[in-house]
Amino acid sequence: MRTCVPFVSLGLLLSVALSVHAQLPDPLVYYPFDSGAGDFTGNGNFGELLGGAAISAGGTGHTGEAGDGSLDLGAYNNGAYLNIPSAADGALASIVENDAATISFWLFGNDEQPQNNWTFNGQGPTSDRVFGAHVPWSDGTIYYDVAGCCTATQRISAPAPGPEVYEGEWNHYAFLKDGPLTAIYINGELFLDSGVNLMDPLPELTSFTLGSFTGGASSHGGRFDDFALFDVALTPGQIADIAGGEAIPTGLTQGDFNDDGGIDADDSQILAMNLGAHLDGAVSHGEGDFDLNGRVDIFDFAGFKGAFPGAVAAATG
Repeated sequence: MRTCVPFVSLGLLLSVALSVHAQLPDPLVYYPFDSGAGDFTGNGNFGELLGGAAISAGGTGHTGEAGDGSLDLGAYNNGAYLNIPSAADGALASIVENDAATISFWLFGNDEQPQNNWTFNGQGPTSDRVFGAHVPWSDGTIYYDVAGCCTATQRISAPAPGPEVYEGEWNHYAFLKDGPLTAIYINGELFLDSGVNLMDPLPELTSFTLGSFTGGASSHGGRFDDFALFDVALTPGQIADIAGGEAIPTGLTQGDFNDDGGIDADDSQILAMNLGAHLDGAVSHGEGDFDLNGRVDIFDFAGFKGAFPGAVAAATG
């Protein structure tokens, strides 16, 4: 294992140089965590806040801007975490099919760190490890495993550069799987890659938890922001762009519930019809979840009315 970019040919290097800052692809899952655990991709992969996980107030996210919230898990090992329930229905299967993924997020570890945290965890149908990371473990080492644990074709690990990257301040992390290659980036720079070791292909993925092991065990003490899961390996330039503040594509227009490209009376009627039907259930963007927190309620109506009063007026005569 090495902590530098692997050797590549001149031709490949030129190709990478030309494409390294290409436009970001659409993610499979994207949670800004500003008002809930809504999936801003339009794919309907809403997150569940479990074990006391909460969305922190505006101004507490990684940008510090007034409307920027974050996923607050509180103290280490308190059982708080986020679950992606649609993973059980195969919604993340393209990651396995492509044998490629980028897991991108901002992390603010609390002052308890380092601990025996699970930072994220993907599991298969028989509880086999698909991928997972500790940022860091209690020994100060950052671990990243794919397709099981913990051989040279599954694991990369190295001591964290210092406590400043895992507690007391925001840092950006990206974990890659690109066929036989795995890599970790911190704040847009390569921290570690698998070098000459050919990493095992990803097995079936049926669950994903952010901030803990399955069921909330060994939950990560601290906060997460702008979590995105891609079913491709991003280029070094694209990772640097995200760490530098480039917006992650959302793939939807807020308020356009029928996805016809416009916001009009039809969207207001869709929202009104679903207020009663989906008060407690997870819904997709097309069913009226304006604030993308995973449900349709009166706050969606208030937000839609405030943003698009003309559509409400047209729908109500």
